[in-house]
Amino acid sequence: MTISPPTPLAESVARFDQAAAYLLDALADVAARDLDRPTPCAEWDVRAIVLHVTDVADALVDMVGTGTFDLGSTSRADGEVVAAAQDRVHRLVATLDAALDRDRLDAEADADRTAWAIAAAQGGAIDLTAHGWDLATACGSARPIPVGLAAELVELTASLIDEGSRDPLFAAPVPVGPSASAGDRFVAFLGRDPD
Repeated sequence: MTISPPTPLAESVARFDQAAAYLLDALADVAARDLDRPTPCAEWDVRAIVLHVTDVADALVDMVGTGTFDLGSTSRADGEVVAAAQDRVHRLVATLDAALDRDRLDAEADADRTAWAIAAAQGGAIDLTAHGWDLATACGSARPIPVGLAAELVELTASLIDEGSRDPLFAAPVPVGPSASAGDRFVAFLGRDPD
């Protein structure tokens, strides 16, 4: 029996699932009293990041189906922001898992839809991991990014983000030493100080 190597979509969804789990763990640590805390993401408090994650998850769900990423704006009462973000991230996980199942079952899957799902999974993995780290750092849980995920994201972000595409989404990279962990290199590349 020959085992086929994973497809680019399967690899992207597997990475995304790890990122979503990391973010969901960080969200579980956010209490209502934490919503006004500052975060490593300049000018955003915990509430702003949680709302942003909700908006990103909604936009990525749409992207999987349409190829269009349109970042809307969510407003929720304080008691609902974390639950809304958790719900939307779970919905995005289910959407990407369904896209992967569709791709596996259909040998002639729509190439555009597969590309959209890959792009959503890649962008989602970067955004959810970065903001999971922001939330963990802001709320004091010091939850490190899983080593394997961080190493993959260092490589992925370097391939997708260059100086021309950095602004306004990411700050300038923060220098780190050669012995920095993959997690520290990832967040530093996105303009956050890992210390």
